[in-house]
Amino acid sequence: MSSTSPTAAAATGECYVSSLPGSASLPNQQWVGLSYDAAAGGELLAATRLAVCAVPLPSAAIGTDGAAAAPRPVAGDLSTWGSEDGAGTAARFARISGLQAGANRRTYVADGNRLRCLDGRRCVSTLIPDAFPPGALFTTVLPSGCLAVCGSGIELKLYQVEDSCAGPQPGGRPATAVPPERLGRYLRLPAAAQNGEEAAAASAASRALVSVRVGSKAFAVHRSLLADHSESFAKLYLSANGAASDRETVLTDADPDAFELLLEYMYGSGTASLRAVPDELLRPVAELAGRLGMPGVCSQLKERLLAVCSTPKTAATDLVWAERQGLHELVPELKSYFIRHRREVTAAAPDSVRQLLAGNQALAAEVVLAALAPP
Repeated sequence: MSSTSPTAAAATGECYVSSLPGSASLPNQQWVGLSYDAAAGGELLAATRLAVCAVPLPSAAIGTDGAAAAPRPVAGDLSTWGSEDGAGTAARFARISGLQAGANRRTYVADGNRLRCLDGRRCVSTLIPDAFPPGALFTTVLPSGCLAVCGSGIELKLYQVEDSCAGPQPGGRPATAVPPERLGRYLRLPAAAQNGEEAAAASAASRALVSVRVGSKAFAVHRSLLADHSESFAKLYLSANGAASDRETVLTDADPDAFELLLEYMYGSGTASLRAVPDELLRPVAELAGRLGMPGVCSQLKERLLAVCSTPKTAATDLVWAERQGLHELVPELKSYFIRHRREVTAAAPDSVRQLLAGNQALAAEVVLAALAPP
């Protein structure tokens, strides 16, 4: 039985149902979707056919009075149809039919037959232009981090979102439907939960997440996402017996900030997160990506790494570092720079050149032979 007032409900322990303040303040609009993002400090988004609005939430305290502000559009325009990507209200939607909160403050938007993304900066990008037939959709985010979509007349589809909110980028991987041969990897329960034991099945959802400790920080990450992006994690988590899959994984001698940037890349920010890597973290990110078996990251960071490493003062040490870390795409370019600027390098960092000659004689011999070769 429901009470007649919030105060009475609090006193009796009964429920009280009321309208959300400000929820009916948009005339001639029909709400078609809701999405709540706890990571954003508790943000409720509501969608009309043409816009996504932020809905101010009342105080959590029962009985608190005071008018709430009206929902305000944060993406799209309430009365203007379109399909343009863009920032905030400059973007346009054609026919929104659903919202779904994702990781890292991303909200996925079913807009007509397109799958689109609204990021935490209120930028809208189109992930897949022709993802599904228009119509009522049901969406959810799986423990793997994939977006699952189905609806009336629409078969179940899973979408692995890569460069989700960065828009189309040269060399980047777009959001795609997960190929049938890989569906099992994303839908599979942890190994210990597949043996029919009741306790294992009950905790399957929680064990879809694993803990990765880097330095003083521990990160809760989806197991299948790590396995799909990293050769090293794939060997660990997709092993035949899965014995190590439920233990905390510790990455020694790694930078937690570098790992956090790699997680942003895995969870869908893609090339956008790599472009945001500060110069001082370029080497730690590339080094960790190499250790984890993520060659695509090193390839996308190559030009920025060369710009940072190609200086007379650091050329010798960076050449040794790249060769030691197995960053094979960088080594030839750094050798070439060293040879072309050998006088400047020797003058700027003679001790580093001596260390190269004494500590890596094979590499030093390659540099000397290349420098002495006829043009």
